[in-house]
Amino acid sequence: MSDIFDETPWEERNLGLKSFALNEACLTRLDQQLLADELACLQQSFRKFFIFARLPKAYLNLVPSLQKCGFYLVEGAVCPVIQLHKSAVLQAFDEDSSQFVPNRFRHNNICFITLDNRRNETVETISAIARESFSSDRFHVDFQCSEELANRRCELWICDLLQHEDVIFDIVEVNGEAAGFMARKNNHLIIAGFSRKYVRTGLGDYLWLGSLQHMRDNGLRYAETLVSTNNIPSLNLHSRLGFKFRNPQYSFHFWQQ
Repeated sequence: MSDIFDETPWEERNLGLKSFALNEACLTRLDQQLLADELACLQQSFRKFFIFARLPKAYLNLVPSLQKCGFYLVEGAVCPVIQLHKSAVLQAFDEDSSQFVPNRFRHNNICFITLDNRRNETVETISAIARESFSSDRFHVDFQCSEELANRRCELWICDLLQHEDVIFDIVEVNGEAAGFMARKNNHLIIAGFSRKYVRTGLGDYLWLGSLQHMRDNGLRYAETLVSTNNIPSLNLHSRLGFKFRNPQYSFHFWQQ
């Protein structure tokens, strides 16, 4: 249908309208006229639609063209990376994980588990956390997207991940209650969330280090993720744990409503 936009059916399901993403392989030949022509074609075919565009730092020269065509910046992002076998913080966690438990909690009340099945009650717990724990992602800070829609999108994304056997879920529990989760696949930390009750309690270090420990012990040499520059607590956490920040990129939205 389009030379530069790819359909994103999962986002269409999440947002309730036709959705696309700018094909990053097309960035080398993208200009304002091509972008305007492709948008005009979509406008002839669909009354409402959404487009996501992500630009690596090397393509910031395209920002004026995007903006003149109606795209707007919603977030910057960076890729934190850590070498697992060289991490002094992870080594300290190996030696005594209790030092990473906040003072308000007792170490013997904290449990880190990796799911070996997807029981209904576990799925419901993780979904409930997903509904209430996100506020800094690109849809939550997008003035054209309602909080209700942004929350639903996060929950649906987590539900999708729970259906994939190659996505591993780690959970940190407090007195048997799930406080937060980490979804990961291979070297990539995909997404983490804490229930509202445990947000900003200091348990993030324990959850991240538990996941990194499992990744290293299963033969992985590094871990990476993507963090919005809107999410200052997450940036601080990754910096504290020794991640290095690489590959800045910028996300833009376009809504035809």
